Amino acid sequence: MNVLLSVHMFPPHHLAGGEMYMVNLAKVLISNGHHVRCYLHRYWGTKAEDQYVYEEIEVFPPISDSVKNELFNWCDIVITHLDFAKWSIWKAKGLGKPCIFVVHNTSHYYDDVINRNDNTYVIYNAEHARAYLQYKRPSMVMEPLLGDCIAPDMGRKYITLVNLCINKGVRRFYKIAERMPDHRFLGITGSYMRQDGTNLPNVTIWGKTPVKEIMSVTRVLLMPSNYESWGMVAAEALANGIPVICSPTPGLKENCSDAAIYNSFYNVTNYVPLLQSLDNPDTYNYWSSKGLERTKERPDRTGELINFIYRAYYECKSNIGR
Repeated sequence: MNVLLSVHMFPPHHLAGGEMYMVNLAKVLISNGHHVRCYLHRYWGTKAEDQYVYEEIEVFPPISDSVKNELFNWCDIVITHLDFAKWSIWKAKGLGKPCIFVVHNTSHYYDDVINRNDNTYVIYNAEHARAYLQYKRPSMVMEPLLGDCIAPDMGRKYITLVNLCINKGVRRFYKIAERMPDHRFLGITGSYMRQDGTNLPNVTIWGKTPVKEIMSVTRVLLMPSNYESWGMVAAEALANGIPVICSPTPGLKENCSDAAIYNSFYNVTNYVPLLQSLDNPDTYNYWSSKGLERTKERPDRTGELINFIYRAYYECKSNIGR
């Protein structure tokens, strides 16, 4: 089957959790014999003529409408998310093709177009998102798949925050670092929203960085986020045996279960003793082991995913034939 990812951004120029979800989903499809291409609706670090391959996925920048139309005609099924999802659903509808919408948050922005179109199928990234949104279209839940994220220990010394924006708690992160001058902190530049820097001497700032490089030097992952529908980087940290201290958002609680240390983002002061407690080797090893155990518990829904893709294709084809 020919599968088209219709998205606004894609790695390696954009390394956020939603984009990595799509990459890992595509890799499952490729490993099962499907052909996957990706159409980018925006320029991000590419020239107009720069078609490229990422993880066996052919990626086409927005060169022209003719290329876009050719790709939509080529595919049997469209998978989309976030920006340009509404456009992609309508485009697929006009061609009589199914479109799978991947949910990464609990925004009601997409309700109308999803519920009104019988070519639309939904993959939620979490059970709490399905319970909250309750789209009327056929759906399944598939938590983000862990890709190649297991990293060697290259001297794990940093307390790390990924994505230095206000929604991820960057101001809290710097306040915590200021109160813990004897600990080393690492901030990773994100792909969404304004990124805030600092002059604190115990904080190192890196640009956009592959996850394995981050995990190889991270001792504790800090996520004092306002909102997380899932929190991909938390799952990646747990898989590496790296303790996670995070906000108790519905997504992070479903993701991490009892393997993370939770603290309300309103209580910045309490992060300091929680982090200091992990200086004790026994406490650190306890939470490290909890993370590894949680990773083993994660369900494998790749078979269900393949069946869902085929269901969308054949149901849509059947509806057209009526």
